[in-house]
This record gives sequence, structure tokens and C-alpha cells, in this order.
Amino acid sequence: MLSFHFLGAPRLDKHNRPLKLDTRKAVALAAYLALTPTAHERDELAAIFYPDADTSRARAALRRTLSTLKSALGENILNIERETIGLNLEKIRVDVLEFRALASQNDFDALTRAAQLYQGDFLAGFTLRDSPAFDEWQFFETESLRKQFAVVLENLTAQRTARGETKRAIEAARRWLALDALHEPAHRALMLLYARDGQRAAALRQYHECVRQLDTELGVAPLPETTELFRAIKEHTATTEERRQTTPQVEIVSPPALRRPPPEFPLVGRTRELENLVFAYQNIRAAGCLLVIEGEAGIGKTRLADEFLQRVAAQGATILSTRAYAEQRALAYAPFAQALRAALNEPPIAKRLAKIPPPCAPKPRASFPNSRRTCL
Repeated sequence: MLSFHFLGAPRLDKHNRPLKLDTRKAVALAAYLALTPTAHERDELAAIFYPDADTSRARAALRRTLSTLKSALGENILNIERETIGLNLEKIRVDVLEFRALASQNDFDALTRAAQLYQGDFLAGFTLRDSPAFDEWQFFETESLRKQFAVVLENLTAQRTARGETKRAIEAARRWLALDALHEPAHRALMLLYARDGQRAAALRQYHECVRQLDTELGVAPLPETTELFRAIKEHTATTEERRQTTPQVEIVSPPALRRPPPEFPLVGRTRELENLVFAYQNIRAAGCLLVIEGEAGIGKTRLADEFLQRVAAQGATILSTRAYAEQRALAYAPFAQALRAALNEPPIAKRLAKIPPPCAPKPRASFPNSRRTCL
């Protein structure tokens, strides 16, 4: 039985023994024929693998490569016609094709097997320097398989979590994050799993690593839900409902509501301060106004601010609520960026922001598809 292993360093086996191919072109040709299962014109293959040679020399070089490959694989494996060349896939086990078939299922056993098959990126460490067309094809195949593998690991992490296999879920989440260090859902999944496994320090370190990666690579702060999960873990307040909402089954979490919920208890002993805040708001001029509430810790500043926001909201004010964390002190304007990012996801507020003069309006600066976010 022939086996083609292309996930990781390429290897061709026959009866569980590696085949020795003396040219890289033969390995590349085997991979190309296996993953593009149609009959190819000779001139097409000659142009791909020998672009610097004229037609006659390219066809002659292709014949030599085919001869090498045929000798290694044996009879009835290559379908060689006068003008076309193909591969008899019924007699070959190809790990990439098996991986794709398993990855398309949402079955736990299929996902587990798919993760085992993915031993590394497609043709890892392999390249043809004199064949740009093949290198381009290899690049896109690699990216496609990595994206499919990310989905496999995301689903496997969620399913292992649901089955109570926390440590195995952590392994899957680590592999998921290794594919893209900027992917916040993977960071959140790993944080939550560490916390569930009793590794609170590891969960907090994971958040700091997320902050570092985003700041270094993109110059942005984490999404609000990532920071809120960090705070919940740090303060030991992660509830069952919060865990359900942050499981990796949910790929993208909507921004939190911009209006704060009504206070649970009535305000006591801060009537004068509240009246001063409301008076300042009612007398705002075109230049705006900055109000600061300061004082010792624990005297009710947050409660007073909540009451003030409820009062002005009742008068029709639009509220953007955000928080600043000590962990984000190295990120410039992090609270403002979070508030504006959330605002742009609320249609009524986004419509108002669209009326701001162009020099002042918040606009997307760059899009990063791998991290599934847009930076302000």
C-alpha cells in the first residue's frame, strides 16, 4: 500500500517503508498530482515545474522526472497518456485528503483523528526555488489547510470542554492558539480552561501574553470581553453563566451594551455631588466639559458615576461606557479605543458618528483577517 504524507515534512511510503526519490521535483510532482485529481496536460506540468526551459527541454525534463516517480511508485499508479498525466488515487492513501474528509465532519472521533493527522504545515520545510508557480500553489494550499485545522481545533476544544476533558481541551486550545497568536477567542478559551483546571496564575499569565502580542503586533488593546474575563478570573467572580458565554463554541462575541444596567441599590449620602454633576451636564457648551470624580477607594465613586449616567440617559444622552485597567497602562488610549470600537457596532450611534467632521471621525485604520478584528 502506498501512503503519501504531506502534512509536515513530505514523505512517500510503500509498505510502511520510505521511498527514496532522488529529486525534489519528483516529490513536488507527486504532491501536485495527488491534490489536483484531474488529468494534466504535459505542457502545463512542464511550464509549472521547468519555467526557465524552452518547451522541448521542459518536456524532456518532465519525462525524466516521471520516469523516476514511476520507478519508485510501481506500475499502474501513474496514468500516463500521450498528452496527459494523472494519478490513480484509488491505490494511494493521501493524508491531506483524509484530513479534509474528517475535518468536514463535526463528529468528535473524526475531529480527534483529523487533529492527529495534522503533523505540521503542508510540505513543511519544502520548496522549489526555480518554480514560482508551484511555490504559489503550495502557499495557498498551506493557508487553506491551516484555516481548516483552526476550525477543527476550535470545535475539538469546545467538545472536549463539554465532555469535561479539561486537560485535553487545554492541549487542543494551545494548538489552536499556536496557529495564530493574535486570535483572541483562542486566548479566551485557554484562559477559561486554565481557570477551570485550577491554574488561576496560568490563566492570568495568558491574558498578559494576549495583551503583549496585540500591543506588539497591532498596537491595540484586547477586546472588552477578553479583559472582562480576565477581571472575573482575577477577582474569582467567573459565574457559570459567564463561562457559558465565553466557551470557544462562540467564535465572535458582540460588544457589551453601551448603557450600564440600573444600580441594584439606591444612592445614599451623595445627593449634593449628584446634583453638581447633573448641573454641569445641563450647562455643557459646544466646547464640551470634563467631569472628574476622585477620592479614596471604597467611598462610592463608581456608585455615584452609575447614578449620574442613569440620570443623563433618562434625559436622552448617548453613553459610551468603558473602563481602564492597570494591566493596559502601556497601551495608549486603550479605554477610548474600546469605547469607540463598541460604538461603531451600535447602528444608531455609528450613524451619529458618521456626521462627525472627517478630521475627527474614527475610521478603520487597518483590517487584520487572521485576528478577525478591525483596529481604530
